[in-house]
Amino acid sequence: MTKHRTCIKCHTDMLPQMVHDVEVDICPNCGGLWLDRDEIRALSEKSDAQLSDLRAILNEAGPEELTDRSTVEEPCPACGAKMTLAHLGPINIEHCPSCDGIYLDKGELDRAIETITTKGADIATIAAMANSVFTSGSIGD
Repeated sequence: MTKHRTCIKCHTDMLPQMVHDVEVDICPNCGGLWLDRDEIRALSEKSDAQLSDLRAILNEAGPEELTDRSTVEEPCPACGAKMTLAHLGPINIEHCPSCDGIYLDKGELDRAIETITTKGADIATIAAMANSVFTSGSIGD
């Protein structure tokens, strides 16, 4: 059964896409990307050639990047819990402290993967840092 996810930015139904052995959810309207727990790590282990398929899909989705950050009040598209806002290196991400999923705006994938790869962070570390966002305001800085 296919899971139903709604984009937290534009409220469009997200489409599940297989990128090699990783299933991600992409918003066809704004190009947002939902990654369940451990999918960002799995993507960071892919070669640049393997990621080119995902980049092509994301480039075709949505006409432009959305930068409105008021969506932290939106419920998690996976479990319905309250999202939190955190910094992952140079980018802002929405994180669900309940299921550890993350939402990336169009154009943020490569910067997120670079941060994960260079900092050696795993999802547990990211989740722990995101949960303390109100104190520090950032992840990976």
